[in-house]
Amino acid sequence: MSVTYDARDGDAAPGHGDGLAAFHRGKDLCGAVSELAGSHLHALHGAP
Repeated sequence: MSVTYDARDGDAAPGHGDGLAAFHRGKDLCGAVSELAGSHLHALHGAP
C-alpha cells in the first residue's frame, strides 16, 4: 500500500504538470488512503 501511495504521491507532487491540478489529485489520494486506513483499522478492532 505505502509503495503504491508513494509512487502516486510523487506523480501528483507540485511541479509535475499543472500545479493546481496536481494539488487536487494529491488531496484526493490522501483522502482515499485515509478512508482505507480508517476502515482497515476498524476491521482489525472489530468496530462497526
